[in-house]
Amino acid sequence: MVLKFCEALLVYLESLQHINFNIGASHDVHKYIENASALINNSLAPSTRRSYNSALRKLDQFSYAINDPINLEKGISHQLLLVFIGYLWDKSYAPATLKVYLAAVSYIQGVLDAPDPTKSFLVQKAVKGFTNGDRRADSRQPISYTLLKNIIAKLDTVCTDLYEAMLFKAVFLLAWSAMLRVSEYTTRNLTTFSHCLQNSFVDTFDDIVS
Repeated sequence: MVLKFCEALLVYLESLQHINFNIGASHDVHKYIENASALINNSLAPSTRRSYNSALRKLDQFSYAINDPINLEKGISHQLLLVFIGYLWDKSYAPATLKVYLAAVSYIQGVLDAPDPTKSFLVQKAVKGFTNGDRRADSRQPISYTLLKNIIAKLDTVCTDLYEAMLFKAVFLLAWSAMLRVSEYTTRNLTTFSHCLQNSFVDTFDDIVS
């Protein structure tokens, strides 16, 4: 079994269906519950939901590997989470990855209306030690103006035509000048772009752009 949001939602929302609601027959309680489920599911951005599901799948697989499978009705214990953190440390995972995994656990526990193991004293200390003891050297370096010019100068050799080269040049200059993150000016597809810069964000007055 792979732990997913929809399964966790069903566990909790199905329990609501057994409650004897004191309302008139004109109200469709089952429909309202389905609406609530959809609203909760939509509370996360698609990319966040994918990250959380990936993290929970990893934890679920780990729980089976150590013969301590997750019980959706009981939620995730802080004991299992501590062992999982130790596993991530042993495999040299980044603190940023651990942060995503913990956020996923916290969210799913909230969906299950179960205690949040990430708030455990021992878990929080383990997380602090994980962050303080990060053994990975950060090989990333900032893009200097000189490096930016060198990158742009090479576009003609890697792009298929002048038009493509001009597009990359424009986006590189924009990102560098405005200090944008990649997610602020790119998108995975044509349906999820609300997080990106839009034409509507730019006001023009005669020949002046503000």
